[in-house]
Amino acid sequence: MSDDLKIRLNQIMKPGESYEDVIAMLLEEHQEEESLCEGWASRAKEAIEEFQRGETLTEAEIMRKYGIT
Repeated sequence: MSDDLKIRLNQIMKPGESYEDVIAMLLEEHQEEESLCEGWASRAKEAIEEFQRGETLTEAEIMRKYGIT
């Protein structure tokens, strides 16, 4: 492991944590972010398809629908 990488890991390491603990935490965060991004990408694709099918409402239509003035 390079000295630079050790320095960076030490910066985020909490007292009592090992390098393995920190690396495991970083991998878990990465996996969560990846899952979240996949979910958003899927929803964005659905939204584009809805728009292309004309299944959208304008801001004015939404305001009328929910009685917002």
